Amino acid sequence: MNNKGIKPRDLGVTSNYISMVRSGRARVGDGLLCLMLKLLTPEELQALLKGWVPEKRASLNDALRVIITAREDPEFREQFLTLLSRYLGDYVQAVGKT
Repeated sequence: MNNKGIKPRDLGVTSNYISMVRSGRARVGDGLLCLMLKLLTPEELQALLKGWVPEKRASLNDALRVIITAREDPEFREQFLTLLSRYLGDYVQAVGKT
């Protein structure tokens, strides 16, 4: 938050809540986590997750699980489409035109 100049109120929370999260006395809610993740560049996210996420490529089965989940869960679908648009939007549009 400090590096990006983000204030707690920008995220819809109080500074007291952020302090509690940092000290381990409160958990980060899913909504807040999603907001914070949207603020990261792909490089920052990769650095943050290094060691937590396997560095292998996803399989077609993984892709199908994501599609099935997106069809059943509107919130997941919205987040997934946002990621697709952000990282593959130009490619998807180009393929759609051909």
